[in-house]
Amino acid sequence: MTTLYLILTIAAVDFISTLSPGQDFAIITRNTLKYSRRIGYYTVFGLGIITFLHTLMAVFGLSALIAHYPDALALIKTAGALYLIYLGTGFIKNAQNLNPVQNKLELKSNISPAQAFKMGAIANLLNVEAIIAFVSVFALFMPVETALWIKVLTCVVLTINTVIWYSLVARLFSVNSVQVFLQTRMKKIEQVIGIILVFLGYKNLMSVRSNS
Repeated sequence: MTTLYLILTIAAVDFISTLSPGQDFAIITRNTLKYSRRIGYYTVFGLGIITFLHTLMAVFGLSALIAHYPDALALIKTAGALYLIYLGTGFIKNAQNLNPVQNKLELKSNISPAQAFKMGAIANLLNVEAIIAFVSVFALFMPVETALWIKVLTCVVLTINTVIWYSLVARLFSVNSVQVFLQTRMKKIEQVIGIILVFLGYKNLMSVRSNS
């Protein structure tokens, strides 16, 4: 298997899995709609940094080690679930205070780029599915004897995959026509995204309990 084919194969598999909407998609969509494209991008960058960390961990076997220790995996999964519930509950409560015609300029001051970056980073850091996914992809497609520079390059490519896709999501939801259409529906959107995050968190908690 040539180096280019190897990297492209892994990148394609990863990109397809990235397209599936989940907690990252929900958080980035919400931050972009509620605040701005810039805030959406900072959320994406936080997510991207942790994606690179996840890929490096998978390449060097740390994620596989975590995945093989049920207690460690359960602890991370529980922390991630609680964080999603915390975020989702906050979104739902915040939605109660939103005026349907609230000016977008008033919303922008409610979150800083650092807070947006942190939100994306923490959500992805505690995403056990991402850890398992990268371990699986590398185990299936990357031979053990692969050169170190190829492994690191693949990690970079996968990170770029993630950043490009979610940057496109942020850009889409910051288009003026989309913003205008959704502006009066922001309260409902905030509630729906909050409910989705709480549901995902609860689902992960139940998964931990059923496996314990």
